[in-house]
Amino acid sequence: MTQIKVCGLTRRQDVEMAIEVGADALGFILAESKRRVTLDQIRELARDIPPFVMTVAVVADPKEEELKAIAESGFFSCIQFHGDESPEVVASSPLKAIKALGVESKEDTARAALYEEASCWILFDSKRGGSGRPFDWSFLKGFERPFILAGGLGPENITEAMKELSPAAVDFNSRVESSLGVKDRKALASAVEKVRTYDLTKEEFL
Repeated sequence: MTQIKVCGLTRRQDVEMAIEVGADALGFILAESKRRVTLDQIRELARDIPPFVMTVAVVADPKEEELKAIAESGFFSCIQFHGDESPEVVASSPLKAIKALGVESKEDTARAALYEEASCWILFDSKRGGSGRPFDWSFLKGFERPFILAGGLGPENITEAMKELSPAAVDFNSRVESSLGVKDRKALASAVEKVRTYDLTKEEFL
């Protein structure tokens, strides 16, 4: 079953809605971003999250004190590294780790090999995360490790992405918004439904 993450959450009602439509993980951006939230805000945003829904802190080149504060807050089950972090930094994460790699060429996907010993998931995103524009998926053809696909995914193109790449997980953000930081229930529910429909269809042929 493909895992689904909804990222860039800034409102409590959107957190609740993402859970209702079937998200497996919720992403809160602590890095510099128009969708940035603080640990104090997350105290309310991440309140009473069901036990089997992951909460992900999205950071970029964090200092050791920031990572410590994230881990000690008790709000998160995972840290997503979205900067130029070394494999050593990712490997030393105090929580489960995701390493995001921006893609604009085949060479960018090859960088994933650097993190093979860091015990992390690899997430492939557009070079400009949050832009709403997908990268060229053909760059991932032949990539053998399970990965998370992000970058301009929404109800209009998620089925095509699933058929072409069969990612282990997908990450929705700007393409399921009605405005910056405001998730659109209809768009998100449609995107989630299309992932689940693809999963069921795929299982019929296994």
